[in-house]
Amino acid sequence: EEFSALDFERYLRNYLGIQQLMTANGLSGRLVTPAEARMLYERENEEVVTEAVFFAASNYTATVAVSPEAVGQFFTNQMARYRLPERVQVSYVAFEISNLLSQAEAELVKTNLNEMIEANLERLGTNYFLEAKTPEEKRAKMREELIKSYAMSTARKQANEFARATEGLEKSLAAFEKLAADRKVTVRTTAPFDREDGPKDVNVGADFTKESFLRSAEEPFYGPLIGREAAYVIALKGRLPSEIPTLDAIRERVTADYKQVQSTLAARKAGDAF
Repeated sequence: EEFSALDFERYLRNYLGIQQLMTANGLSGRLVTPAEARMLYERENEEVVTEAVFFAASNYTATVAVSPEAVGQFFTNQMARYRLPERVQVSYVAFEISNLLSQAEAELVKTNLNEMIEANLERLGTNYFLEAKTPEEKRAKMREELIKSYAMSTARKQANEFARATEGLEKSLAAFEKLAADRKVTVRTTAPFDREDGPKDVNVGADFTKESFLRSAEEPFYGPLIGREAAYVIALKGRLPSEIPTLDAIRERVTADYKQVQSTLAARKAGDAF
């Protein structure tokens, strides 16, 4: 038996009607009167105007009496908050892309840089470099990105070559520093850092932190590690165990915390009285 498009449409309308009735029948609820509906609507849409009095802790900071005894007691009670986690310190050499940009540009210009720019823009589409307002700006940004990428590739090769040279070294920081001096590469040292925050004085990623904590006396060197602006090779300098610093070492911080807590309590007390 053949069916027409009109038959199919009638079937579809009938089927959807049944499904709608089944859905409505399955809903729980009750009928409301017009007065109840008005009350619900007004309650959900009315505006509320209120007034508030704020007691800022900063307004009470000047009234906090600070004594060595009070700060000392506060430190004793709050020692856990001042515990320093395990930290590590590494020395490193950095092969920075900023030193390689001119060389990278010269190398790319010798090839087909303009064709590479156009090919990459076509492949990535118009949504790439949304901040660029004109095609010329997009080309300029793509040019910059390609040069930077080529410079990073060169930095990675240089770091990899240095890392291979450490394989036959005595496993000591002194040997690492001598190798760097022989190759006229500057050795820098990070401030101690923990696993969670990583180093704050060098712009690197999570791999830098992870590999730093994996270093040991048996395996003190590692690289290359790729950062945002350079490729690195690292050498373990030392480990610092978890510890609680002395009050004298962090007295300024403890005093500020004490004043903050006391001023907050004073603000709360004033609020309760009000």
